[in-house]
Amino acid sequence: MDEEVTLKKDMIDNPQVKESLENITVDSLPSWLKRQGTVGKVVSLPVREDITVPIDEQLIVEYYSR
Repeated sequence: MDEEVTLKKDMIDNPQVKESLENITVDSLPSWLKRQGTVGKVVSLPVREDITVPIDEQLIVEYYSR
């Protein structure tokens, strides 16, 4: 899987986007993402162990089952 994610040309000049791009380090990206300039690549699908933020999966299931 090599999906690319790119920014629209007018968004590259956006001050908030520029600041965010400057603050991203290689260490802060998950292993399933790669970045080169303003282009990101999804090199593999994330697995549950790759997600480091605390989430309650049961709440998500309950929300979408309504």
